[in-house]
Amino acid sequence: MGFKRNWKFDTQILGQRVKEIRKLRGLAQSELGWRAGSYTHVKINHLENGDANSMDARFLCDVADALNVSVDYLVGRSDVAGSPKEEEELA
Repeated sequence: MGFKRNWKFDTQILGQRVKEIRKLRGLAQSELGWRAGSYTHVKINHLENGDANSMDARFLCDVADALNVSVDYLVGRSDVAGSPKEEEELA
């Protein structure tokens, strides 16, 4: 997996990617919240709007799992959207 050098965490990129993948999957914010572990649509909305106060590592992992993508992709560290499980299967 190719990680970006000089990567910097950007909550706007994270929010954009979550929203983009959520819409591609045909999910409402409330459905993504439920699939990720009983989070409210408000919490998902805050994430999509780049509100760093709504984020913690567990929440990001839960959202990534629910969307079947890697956390590295969501935070902009990688441009490969695949989940770690998919990458293991390809190896």
